[in-house]
Amino acid sequence: MIASVGDGWCFILNAVSFIAVVASLLTMDRSQLKPSPPWRGTAVSYARVPLRGADPGIGVPLLMMGLIGMLAYEFQVTLPVFAQRVFHGGAETYGIMTAAMGVGAVVGGLMTASGAHRPPALVIAASVFGAALCAAAAAPVLTVAFFALALVGYASVSFLSMVNSTLQLGTEPQMRAG
Repeated sequence: MIASVGDGWCFILNAVSFIAVVASLLTMDRSQLKPSPPWRGTAVSYARVPLRGADPGIGVPLLMMGLIGMLAYEFQVTLPVFAQRVFHGGAETYGIMTAAMGVGAVVGGLMTASGAHRPPALVIAASVFGAALCAAAAAPVLTVAFFALALVGYASVSFLSMVNSTLQLGTEPQMRAG
């Protein structure tokens, strides 16, 4: 769409896509909300990483998300530069690259939603994400990059979904955002 209508219209369409979300938040019955009592300790003490085989709780997923977030999730920012400087493309190339990631993300979201996942699945998703990101960065031709980016989308969404569900299900209600 960027190539055909320009990036300004894409921003406008993206803004319009949030109208339903904003409308649902505005019409929500706030009397049905039941806030939990606040946590009295510190967030660090709550999320500490246990030692020697104890229940990992939320410390391990938080640590994984922190490391991967710092080291790898900038790929969406550098993707337009990658499309332009590595493959000498423009908005069309960038659009196809993000579409490949989108296809992978949809498949990854559906696959992840289809079953319960344990911590080994989280490590596998993180590993596949890293390997796919490296494969995309080292892709010798655009076609290989498209397939690698589809895998990046798949693994990225799988990893994020598993981390989010692990944190939400493993956290006491008073520690959740309110």
